[in-house]
Amino acid sequence: MEADADVEDLDTRIVLKLRGTTRLNTGPFRGLGLTELGEGAGWTYAVLSTRESRNRLGEVLREYGGTDPAIPIDWDHPQSWADLLDTIEDIALYGPEDRYDRELDTLTFDRRELLDVVMWPSPGPADAQTRVAAIEDLIRAASRDDSAIRVVAIDPRPQTTVIRVIADRALLDRLLAEPWVERVRPPLRPEVTLADVVNAAITVPLPSPDGAPIGIVDGLAVTANPLLHGAVTASKGFPAGHVYGGPDDHGTGVAGMAVWGDLEFLVRRTPPSRTPRPVVNARVLEFDGRTNTVVGQPHVTIAEAIRWLVDEHSVRVVSISINRNEPANGLLPSELTTTLDELARELDVVIVVSTGNRHTDVPASGWLHGYPGYLVDTDAGIAEPADAALAVTVGSLARRDRPGGARTSSLVAIAPAAGPSPFTRTGPTRGKNAAGTLKPEFVHHGGNWAHDHQLNQLSYRDPGISVITAIPPQGARFIGVDNGTSYAAPTVAHEVARIATRYPDASANLLRALLALSARVPEKSAVAGTDSLRTCGYGVPDAERVLESGGANAILTIEATMATNSVVIHRVPVPYEFAEGASKRLFRVALAFDPPVRRSRREYIAGTMSVELVRGLDEAEVERHYGLQPSVQQAKADPTLKRLDLPNRRLRPQMAPPPTRVASNTLIRRDFDHKAWDPDDEHYFLVVSHDLSPWTNTQKKQYPTQRYALAVHIADEERTNLDLHNLMRVQLRTRLRAGGSGRWQ
Repeated sequence: MEADADVEDLDTRIVLKLRGTTRLNTGPFRGLGLTELGEGAGWTYAVLSTRESRNRLGEVLREYGGTDPAIPIDWDHPQSWADLLDTIEDIALYGPEDRYDRELDTLTFDRRELLDVVMWPSPGPADAQTRVAAIEDLIRAASRDDSAIRVVAIDPRPQTTVIRVIADRALLDRLLAEPWVERVRPPLRPEVTLADVVNAAITVPLPSPDGAPIGIVDGLAVTANPLLHGAVTASKGFPAGHVYGGPDDHGTGVAGMAVWGDLEFLVRRTPPSRTPRPVVNARVLEFDGRTNTVVGQPHVTIAEAIRWLVDEHSVRVVSISINRNEPANGLLPSELTTTLDELARELDVVIVVSTGNRHTDVPASGWLHGYPGYLVDTDAGIAEPADAALAVTVGSLARRDRPGGARTSSLVAIAPAAGPSPFTRTGPTRGKNAAGTLKPEFVHHGGNWAHDHQLNQLSYRDPGISVITAIPPQGARFIGVDNGTSYAAPTVAHEVARIATRYPDASANLLRALLALSARVPEKSAVAGTDSLRTCGYGVPDAERVLESGGANAILTIEATMATNSVVIHRVPVPYEFAEGASKRLFRVALAFDPPVRRSRREYIAGTMSVELVRGLDEAEVERHYGLQPSVQQAKADPTLKRLDLPNRRLRPQMAPPPTRVASNTLIRRDFDHKAWDPDDEHYFLVVSHDLSPWTNTQKKQYPTQRYALAVHIADEERTNLDLHNLMRVQLRTRLRAGGSGRWQ
């Protein structure tokens, strides 16, 4: 292996490509004077070199190349340098042809062209700023001869640094030679433009709404919008007797998302991907000329609306996109929060609530520069009533990150596609331990904001990155764009309604558990510097994943009641064939329960629950480990009494998230993602535990039992020919053992 012969004659700073036979130990780079810029596919590394570092690398290569591989090397450099050289297969220049994106071939440069100059990732903001300044100097120099050349927009963030510039071909050539530049390309085309929204039309008959209805507690759903024709089965204003004025600007959009779950089909000119759901509209919002407010006392008005939805229209899913403007940081939960929890338990209904939106006041770090750090600021905390313990709380993800409005060229999307929206709120909220209560439990598409580089301000409703929403018709227009967690919540309610349609007898607990099983965190949601569990909860739900069980995909459910302060053991029928061999397996469990709440208590919910997987022990052994144990003092006083610890980690494997992260939640989902399955384990159990909160004795006596739902998803994602569903059913028929008062379904 030899370094390129022309290295010594090149400009002082150039980028080298090092290709290894395996992953390189990059530690020696610093000693050699090389700056790592990035790691690509095939163990290829880009490093910035200077004339001095190239000379040093050349000397080391010549020195090392003259040694006998069979004899231990005797030189003055660290052994790690020798290890690095042993694994380097090739060294080449990273030149203009590497920076040249093939889409540049579509540009003619008959006039100035718009280019995106993509920079190498930087270690931190200061380095990114230095590198951006170097490119700005180059552009500024070119603009002296041509005033049309200028910087249009900059994304200065260290990991996503991009400079958008109006350039001629001469400037392009210079940019292609710049070492700080990774790639030059035309801007990505927006997926959705303003024209797409303005020209949207319904060209084919839409399917009729069907299935479980969704209750919308919001503003007025304007049924003149063709998307809501036949979908709003009833509408009533609350409180009773109040006379409302004209329509607001919120209810129609929320109702549209609940009905369809997604309106992207209108701008992509494709058939709708989902069956629309009927909605029942309980109007509680009125526009006062500045904002939408709940008429009357919110907890009284909204309670009246929910009771009407359930009692008169048999609604089992209620969506509420109404929040306070500040984080829920009061000494006690609000009266509205408590009311929702009490109604969820009493009426056995799933209540879906948006997290609320962060104010548009600029964070100290700035909307663009500070993303995603401010997502977990104190000011970004969950807003009431989204802290309701028994409600499903929904935050927002960005669907797209390519602006498509009138000022597209100067806009930089703040969140990446599938990343948390800049306005979404995050938890945790109050709970029994320091980890608090995981909120939100779910996220869905709620839009994105952009930073306008030219005006140095936010763009709140760019059509390319916002949510497509239904609006009160304006001439021929019936859709618009908006952003907010208000649209994510009814989308999740739509998914709950899909599950409720498939399982019409399911309790609210089971609907919540199945919803949790259906959720996944998109890979791109894991934005560097954020905790995806905190920002996204269990992820984006998709009811399709839990509607059917068959083949290599099996879903088991159970609804039961247990004594409080007790343990119930459920045998899980895991087939021998599933556990043997190497494969990509999925084992996921969700537990939902609905304890009483008391606003005046520090421990807001009356009890907590947990679920663990235990394997490799027979049922009697599991019962002994989890049964009532003698106290330490009792064991000392009577040597015949034995205290048994919980099973070890091999027998009680770790699941994610850890129990402390969800100890305060009434909806718990845990995954066993390890490959370590052993067919000899034979027995598998889910141990469900309940613990009473330290309420008064009188209060505890009023809470003797707790109903709950357990749902399990077991799948083999590689051996699709494995009839897992049937194998599990055989086990259930031959030996069924289910604790509590329920059985696996």
